Amino acid sequence: MGLPYFACLCNIKHLARSPKQGWTRLLPRMCLYHCANCGKSQLFLQQAADEALARNTGLSKLPKN
Repeated sequence: MGLPYFACLCNIKHLARSPKQGWTRLLPRMCLYHCANCGKSQLFLQQAADEALARNTGLSKLPKN
């Protein structure tokens, strides 16, 4: 079992943006993501996640749930 809201070992292609929850509004530059492979919720800087996805898959943005 890993730490909550930290990155899982799955590929970034499995991540999708989750709707913001009340407490995540305290972290305006962070976005909540959900891994479709392992089901883990994770926090990332939106810009960093978009850049990593572009490097690894050629897509410019992560899909929203």
